[in-house]
Amino acid sequence: MKSLYQQIKQIIPAQNWWAVYETADGKAMVDRLACWALCSRQGGFDFVGGMMDGRGYAISTEDISNFRFYIYAENVEEALNKGDELLQQTPLRWEKCLM
Repeated sequence: MKSLYQQIKQIIPAQNWWAVYETADGKAMVDRLACWALCSRQGGFDFVGGMMDGRGYAISTEDISNFRFYIYAENVEEALNKGDELLQQTPLRWEKCLM
C-alpha cells in the first residue's frame, strides 16, 4: 500500500488525541496519536494528518483501511466511549464525509 504521506515537513505533539478505527462488528478501536504531521502529497498540496507509534517508527493513521476519524479524550476509556458513540451517528462516519 502506498502511503498518503509523500513528505513530512514538520511534526507537533498530539497530546490526548486518538485515532478511531472500526472493527468488523462496528465497534470502536482506538490508538493514541504520537504526533500531528504537516505533510505534502505528490502534486504539491499540504495537509495535516495523525501519526501513531509503530514500535519505533511512525505510521500514518490514514494508511490503515479501517481508520474513521480523530477524537480528543483524556484516557482510553473516554476515547472508546466517544468512538463508539460517533460510529453510531451515520452522518459523521468517515466514508460518508468524503461523498
